[in-house]
Amino acid sequence: MENVVLGFVLAQLILIPIAYKWELNLRIVLISASIIGLFAGLAINSLALYFNMGLVLRLISCSFLIVVTALVGALVRFYRDPDRVPQTEKILFYHLPMAVLNTLRI
Repeated sequence: MENVVLGFVLAQLILIPIAYKWELNLRIVLISASIIGLFAGLAINSLALYFNMGLVLRLISCSFLIVVTALVGALVRFYRDPDRVPQTEKILFYHLPMAVLNTLRI
């Protein structure tokens, strides 16, 4: 059970500052970080049944699982194929699911 709590807390500590820096929706990040942390904690808990893992090894492996899972999720979200079609012909268009911070007249 302590591995699940460890994964949950580590996911919050790793992913929330990154989301705050990138100005992502914190509500979605909190839910995603909770799910990723629980997944990582359960994975470490099942590995601990077969291998003798100390605290440092559990921290390192749990952090690795959190980062890899978050990167895979971000890449899947980034490279999805949305049906976004621009309404006019004179705009620059790219598939980033975030708010526009600056615009420049060309």
